Amino acid sequence: MDLTINGTSLSSLGVIVENQTRFIKPKMRVEVIQFEGKDGAKVTEKGYESYTLEYKVTLTDSSKFNQVYSLLNGDVVLQASDDPGKYWNAKVIENIDYDPLAIWKKAIISFFIQDPYRYKLDEVPTLLLNHGNVINVGTVNSLPLIKITGSCTVVISIDGRSFTYIFDTPYVCIDSLVQEAYHTSNLKNRKMTGEFPYLTPGVNSITWTGTVTEIEIIPRSR
Repeated sequence: MDLTINGTSLSSLGVIVENQTRFIKPKMRVEVIQFEGKDGAKVTEKGYESYTLEYKVTLTDSSKFNQVYSLLNGDVVLQASDDPGKYWNAKVIENIDYDPLAIWKKAIISFFIQDPYRYKLDEVPTLLLNHGNVINVGTVNSLPLIKITGSCTVVISIDGRSFTYIFDTPYVCIDSLVQEAYHTSNLKNRKMTGEFPYLTPGVNSITWTGTVTEIEIIPRSR
C-alpha cells in the first residue's frame, strides 16, 4: 500500500502505509420540509458533506521527516495505490503526532477530503472543431473546464442547456468548478450570461451558434 501526495510517493521517502483506504460514501446535506396535513415531506438535496480519511503510517527514515511533513502543507492531491486512476483534493488540518522513542516512528495522518469526490486522474481533454460529443466517465454530474476560441457572440449548448458569451479576447476559459469565466488572469464573468455548464454521466452533446474556431473540454469526471 502506498500514497502519492502532489506527485511524490510516501514509499520513496521510507514511509510504510499500514492500512488500506476506507471508501466512504459522503453524507448528503438535505433540507426537509414537512407539510401540515400531508403525509411525508419534501427533501431537497444540498450537496455532499466533506469527510476524513485516516492512514496509519510508519516513518522508517528520520532524516526525511521534514520532507514528509512539507508534503502535507496546504492543499494536496492525494492518490492511493489501492484506488488506481483516481485522486482526491484534500488537506491535512489535524496535528501529526509520532513516538520519538520508537526506532520506526508511527503516526496517523488524517486527510480532510474537502471536495468529497474521487476524480479521474490524467483525464485527456476533448477537442471539438465541429459539433460533437464529450464523455463524462464518472457517476455524477461533473463541473468541466471549457476553453472556447471564437469571436463576436456565441451560444454554447450542452444537451440543450445553453449559455451565451460575448468575446473581446481571442479565447475564454469557462471554469464551472470555481464559477469563473476568464482570459489569462482577467475575469470575464460580465461577458457571460446563463448558468455555468455541467456534464451528466455518459455522452453529452455539444453544439453552438456563432463563430467558434474550437472548443477544448476537460470533463473533470468524478
